Amino acid sequence: MKRERVLLMGNGPTALRSRVGRQVDEFEGLVARCNDAEVEGYQEFVGSRTDIWVTCLADYPFSYDRFNPSVIMASMPYTCNENAQKMWNRYSDETSNTEIEMWDMSWDRWKSVRNQIGHWPSTGSLAAYYFMDRGFDLHIHAFDHFQTDEHHYFDRTGFRRDHNADCEMTFFAKYYYRKHLQIWDQSSSPSSETLPFGVNRFSL
Repeated sequence: MKRERVLLMGNGPTALRSRVGRQVDEFEGLVARCNDAEVEGYQEFVGSRTDIWVTCLADYPFSYDRFNPSVIMASMPYTCNENAQKMWNRYSDETSNTEIEMWDMSWDRWKSVRNQIGHWPSTGSLAAYYFMDRGFDLHIHAFDHFQTDEHHYFDRTGFRRDHNADCEMTFFAKYYYRKHLQIWDQSSSPSSETLPFGVNRFSL
């Protein structure tokens, strides 16, 4: 049986290295973006289409409808704290009379990623595991695994130390070499031996 494809767009600075916006919007499958991803002004690099908006349930100063998603997916169990519960309830109420679906993150999935990374997991790593665990054919783009001084392509804030860069990169490398995910890159093909930033398959 053919699995449904999903392209999970990262917010890493390398998103601005290639103008693949048209290919993103024409991707044969679902396109997912995380948290405060910016598309306005960056369409030639990252496209504009968003089928799934992945949120860590933070209290963002904007509405999800700027993405016009078909799915709002939580990367955190909404019962983890009061604010997460508040945001989940808000999105659920606002979409109750629409066709937007709500996908929640189970504690089992969250704990699995937390145990594998050994540190506070990023929204991207949680979303990736969710898609793999549900059997999607996962492709990722612009995941820098926090190996640069900048956190996102759309701002100039430095890397926030609430994530462990090496653990995040190793997490993705493991599933890449096990062929559970693919790096989607229309400009070049990744080496069969290394991921970006030099993770060797034999070190995993």
